[in-house]
Amino acid sequence: MNLKIFIRLFYIFQFFFDFILIYAVEKLFMIDRGLDLSQIGILLFLWSVMSLLLEVPSGALADRWSRRKMLILSGLSFSICYSIWLFSHSFSLFLLGFFFRTIGGTFASGTLQAYVYDYLKSIKKESKFEKIWGQGNALRVLGIGVAVGVGGILSDISFNLPVLLSAFSVLVVALIAFIWPEVQPIQSTQETKYWQFIKEATQTVFHNQTLLKLTIYTAITLTLLANLEEFNDIYLNFLGFSRSSIGLIFALAGGAQSLASSLAHKFTKHSWFLIHLSAVISVLVLIAVSLIKHPLMAIPILLLGVILEFISVIKEGLIQKEISSHQRATVSSLNKFVMNLIPSQLAFGFVASNYGLQLGYAVFAVIGLSYFITVPFIKLNKC
Repeated sequence: MNLKIFIRLFYIFQFFFDFILIYAVEKLFMIDRGLDLSQIGILLFLWSVMSLLLEVPSGALADRWSRRKMLILSGLSFSICYSIWLFSHSFSLFLLGFFFRTIGGTFASGTLQAYVYDYLKSIKKESKFEKIWGQGNALRVLGIGVAVGVGGILSDISFNLPVLLSAFSVLVVALIAFIWPEVQPIQSTQETKYWQFIKEATQTVFHNQTLLKLTIYTAITLTLLANLEEFNDIYLNFLGFSRSSIGLIFALAGGAQSLASSLAHKFTKHSWFLIHLSAVISVLVLIAVSLIKHPLMAIPILLLGVILEFISVIKEGLIQKEISSHQRATVSSLNKFVMNLIPSQLAFGFVASNYGLQLGYAVFAVIGLSYFITVPFIKLNKC
């Protein structure tokens, strides 16, 4: 297969990898099928746990078996997830679907990067990796935006439509991987060393107060913002927006997030100020959301998603200034690990289900406040 055809197929692969039309109203679909918010919170938490547990074995399998076949199984597993959900009316079936979705995600995580690099290396074009990978990521974001916009509109007709089309769309991923050539592994996925990385990174972080502060920020504020996004469709529905409107709003929000991410590098001179400001804004927005019910509250709650993408770039820049190149994998693994430590989805789901959605956001606000209780005890290194 020549380079031009490979790149075109890679771009199609990336566009369809997250072309999941049910994303826009996923939690509303689960509620429609009989789940409550506490069960949804448990599902999201178990999804995080399964992702951590499968990260290492999936990386080992990709290095020792076949990355191409792992990518085929990734697409098939995603399709199985949404096929199961199409007939799900119980917690156990949704959990089974999440299991296959976890396989789909972990089988491609690290594997796709290594496969693409190995192919380029085999034809002595590895210098093009960053450009090709960056353009592929841009197409993945575009795919998400189109999917949530269309999915929201179709869900107004029937929830079954976006679920069914999601099951078919991800088969494109499996088909492309099937067409791709088998490539001999050259670069490891590094996932087999995941727990070793966690151990090394923990030692590194505790000897560097700046990294420790950034890790706490990741574990509390960034994790909080990421978990909040999982419930945005429920909140917008609570405010009275139709499902088609929710999909279009998410598509616009995705564009704003992409823009924020691309412009973040211009503000690195004020990194720590922006990090602290983001934590303050997050708590204030959550307090307001817990007290006020008005359609305009959709703006600040979606603004938090924009802040998440913007500040993630700022945080990554600070981390890179503090570590040497051989430590990047260790700190990256630790960041992935700490984002699953605080089970805020469980707390939110339980409180929102039993005491009301707005009180659930009050719980998120309390978790956000813990950042300001923790960081004063850490003396910041001068950057």
